[in-house]
Amino acid sequence: MHPRTLDPRCSLSRMNIIPRLTTQSTLVALILAALASLTLNAHAAESSTCVPSGEWRLPGGAAVSAEAVLGAASAARVVLLGESHNEASHHRWQLQTLAALYRGNPKLSVGVEMFPRSLQPVLDDWTAGRLSESEFLQRTDWERTWGYDAEMYLPIFRFARDHGLPLRALNVDRTSVRAVATSGWQALDAALAVELGTPAPRYRNI
Repeated sequence: MHPRTLDPRCSLSRMNIIPRLTTQSTLVALILAALASLTLNAHAAESSTCVPSGEWRLPGGAAVSAEAVLGAASAARVVLLGESHNEASHHRWQLQTLAALYRGNPKLSVGVEMFPRSLQPVLDDWTAGRLSESEFLQRTDWERTWGYDAEMYLPIFRFARDHGLPLRALNVDRTSVRAVATSGWQALDAALAVELGTPAPRYRNI
């Protein structure tokens, strides 16, 4: 079911599954993935146009079992879990899905969009147990870096730490974001542009 066909009162989270390539490790990336191939209603809604709570639907509207979804996800190299940043139910769903994927494949890495890669050492310290929660939020400058209620995200960070799952910072620094926004991709530092690669045309659909 395409998101545009849904009542605006419906609250949606999304999963996008990218087929496995050659690695044994699966990256679960907690990002807003509008290029969704599967859609889940994050909580019950009154409108009949909303997907019933707890059901999975393919883009054409056909229902699919949770077992089938998780089976496909476990066989994928990258799984993108979508969210509306300020919707607590989406983060609960992400944690539940992460736990289910972990049961099928404990060799997971968890990618997070809110942190630039310059903060990777802080994420490593967190997962190694060297930081308290207050230290983690301070060293990542959470309020400035992301700003949404940390209590919605901390359960996922705790899960990663408690189960020894690497957290991977996926974002770039704000200076680079502003440069691209104002002057285009060509404004990036040459080395960073090579590292990131050329954006796929489909990113414009996000």
